[in-house]
Amino acid sequence: MSVYGFPGSESGGDATKNNGHLLKLVLRAGAELGNVPIVILGDFNITPEKSPTLCAAFLSGCWLDAALQMSALTGSRPQPTCFASPQGTRIDAVLCSTVAAVGLRDLHLVDDTGLPTHVPIQVCLDMPSYSQEVRKQRTSAPFPATETKWTAKRENETFQRAYSGMAERWTHTYRSSDIEGLWALWCDLAENYLAARCDLSATSCPGKYRGRGRVAEPRPQRVSACQRPDQTGAVLHHHRVLLKLTRRVEEHQRHIAHLQGLGAPGITPQETSHLWQNIVRTGPRVAVHLELSPF
Repeated sequence: MSVYGFPGSESGGDATKNNGHLLKLVLRAGAELGNVPIVILGDFNITPEKSPTLCAAFLSGCWLDAALQMSALTGSRPQPTCFASPQGTRIDAVLCSTVAAVGLRDLHLVDDTGLPTHVPIQVCLDMPSYSQEVRKQRTSAPFPATETKWTAKRENETFQRAYSGMAERWTHTYRSSDIEGLWALWCDLAENYLAARCDLSATSCPGKYRGRGRVAEPRPQRVSACQRPDQTGAVLHHHRVLLKLTRRVEEHQRHIAHLQGLGAPGITPQETSHLWQNIVRTGPRVAVHLELSPF
């Protein structure tokens, strides 16, 4: 992702405020991409250490300054990239999500390019490190929650129906004192019952919900680096939907403020109307799982 900050952001005033808001939007958009390597680069028009927005992002542990990261490894100081003044500033920067930082190998300035004022930054990333083949243990999918209220009679009938399909095998395994076999049958019985209880299937449990109580061989699988969301800055799907809804509400507020400034609050442009319809349509779906929200 590339970004160009508001000029004069280091001097304070509206430029600093607008630049901070811009960087917040860029970081939000990056977080919505999820568990993938993300690199944000460009002329931020403010040194990262002087930006409250970027400092907050660094403190969260979800983003880092590539120049500072490499300086910590090499024991050197980050070099200025913009020479509008004799001493130079470091308003050009490269930000990495913690997933992207896994592949960060080198960062240096490219001299003698003939470009005025700014010195380009070159970053080397080890792309194969973002996708590797590992042996991964398969886990069963969780059974979905159901709001259906069942009577004790219906629960007993469902259990008996699940048991009747394996009653003969159960009796044979029990008489042969096969403890492991009884355990496997018990797991099958429980999964078949839960599948019926969750309205997935009345006869047998679907394959992706099976496997409880068994030790399966790990399977080769290609995965990305840093799978844990709390280490990557990634957000859950619900959180991404919530962030998008927040952005739409903020945009709708700007539309209303603009119309009020024009002195025509009774007029609703088509774009504003569509934006409001989108908010009304998305809002109830987000509110269903408010307990998942980090806000």
